Amino acid sequence: MTGYRAGIKSQYGCEHSQNLITKYWTAGQSSMAVSFSYSYRHYSGGSFKAIVQTRSGGNSGAWFDSATLVNKTSSASEDYSTNFNTTAGHHYRLVFEFIDDWGYGAAVDTILVTETPPTPSISVGSAITGLNYANGSGPSTSQSTTVSGTNLEANITLTAPTNFEISTDNSSGNITASSTNATSQTISLSGQVSSTTLYVDDSGDDDNNTGLTSGSPYATLSKAISSAAGGIGVTIHIGAGSYSEHTLNLNKSNITIQGAGSTTIFANTTSNKHMMTITASNSTISKMTIKDYGFTSGASNAYGGGAIRVGATPGNSSTSTTLSGIVFEDILFKDNTTNSTSGDGGAIEFTAHSSNSTTTTATIKGCTFDGNRAGTNGSSTAGHNGAAVMGKEGARITINNSLFFDNKVDYAGTVTIWDATYDAATVTINNCTFYDNISYSSTGGYIAGGVFAWGGTATINNSIFWDSDATNSDSFDVDGLYSVINMNYSLIEDYSTTNTSGTVNPDSYTSTNEGTNPSFTDVSSDDYSLQSGSPAIDAGSSSYAPADDINDLSRPQGQSDDLGAYEHRNT
Repeated sequence: MTGYRAGIKSQYGCEHSQNLITKYWTAGQSSMAVSFSYSYRHYSGGSFKAIVQTRSGGNSGAWFDSATLVNKTSSASEDYSTNFNTTAGHHYRLVFEFIDDWGYGAAVDTILVTETPPTPSISVGSAITGLNYANGSGPSTSQSTTVSGTNLEANITLTAPTNFEISTDNSSGNITASSTNATSQTISLSGQVSSTTLYVDDSGDDDNNTGLTSGSPYATLSKAISSAAGGIGVTIHIGAGSYSEHTLNLNKSNITIQGAGSTTIFANTTSNKHMMTITASNSTISKMTIKDYGFTSGASNAYGGGAIRVGATPGNSSTSTTLSGIVFEDILFKDNTTNSTSGDGGAIEFTAHSSNSTTTTATIKGCTFDGNRAGTNGSSTAGHNGAAVMGKEGARITINNSLFFDNKVDYAGTVTIWDATYDAATVTINNCTFYDNISYSSTGGYIAGGVFAWGGTATINNSIFWDSDATNSDSFDVDGLYSVINMNYSLIEDYSTTNTSGTVNPDSYTSTNEGTNPSFTDVSSDDYSLQSGSPAIDAGSSSYAPADDINDLSRPQGQSDDLGAYEHRNT
């Protein structure tokens, strides 16, 4: 101990008690640091204490001991320091107490009480995404977020990333929020300037071409998707040619991928791979051939959709995101397969939703499904459903003017909905043709080569189902369990009427004409148009018929709309 100090003097020859009391202070924080030096010389039967006292209720409150910092009954000398908890707004003081008989005294020096100032902190809101706009149409629509601070020592400064007010290089970055002695926080930003038209060709170049014209196309659809801005309406044109890309993810909204027709061919050459997952709304795939994709293995319910999955990426069995505006148009799906554990949907699977509050809404129109498979055992095997299309919990599917033939399923349905959880999935089939689609199931209630519904509602309008029992005499064209099946103005060779705990509702036309041959032109050549004189001609209802047929021939050609995908041309 050096310098000035406070002393508590001994009174020789008698027992005494003396206190040294500091001026009180008011706590402003939840903790305090205190330090001091002391020296105590003991003689007999006494002690030296350092005590923290506190009071509440203002100057009139009573003091009471809060903490004993030092308690010595023998001579000691120390440079002491500690931290102790406080209550903001309460009064505090230090009391140095000397009690002794024939003691020599005590001294206290360098008393220091400090409060650690609170650390300034900054809080920021969520990331800002979708700051996209079409080239020449900027700037992007402004978006807002929040920034706030506590215990600040200065104003918050916001710093935008380089080149972000106008971005010409697809850049992204962070807003930085900073203040004196506060840890900086960032708000992530993403956005890009994009053309609304991009081009892909199998003769293109991802590294050296711009993708902005048909004369400078990218080589891959993957490059075009990564270059496109979501939400602004981008069309990716894919030239005629052969492509083998797989495991793509269309995760940006409002994008159309359009081929040149059946000569734009995506053909898989890699085992156990699908073509694409769609995880964003307002996505359209059109005018191409997609073939030979498929899963050969994988976890239960997580690897369906041999060609395309809608909702959850491979390895995930469900989604929690609502998707709408999904369109498949004028596509040939050929020989796609899923044979994974509980693999459903040989060509397309609409994956399950994890809650009843989200859905996937999709339209399939003008498409042909040929030779797709769910399961490859060729025998009754539970867990493989929907040879062409599977819609699980949350699916809302409309299929117009589409052709399904030679598809095979180890259990139930070429088009299947399966909603055992919420009983709310739907499929509506308008003017479609089903021929020679095979279910290998031998389990009653699950034998349907055409449409199968486990829960939910299936509605069939103006459609034709024929020859689902070609290799399985027990097979129906339409079957279901715990579901509602409605059939209107349709020629169906054989439909089940059991539907355990569900209902089957054929209209009078459908029930009267069950088993009536639709008279296709030439099934040996896969020509499923209608012969002249077919009972399907002029038999449909305009309430359900699309404006044109699978070949874009306007409906009706005769007095009324025809049944099936093909309108008979009026010559």
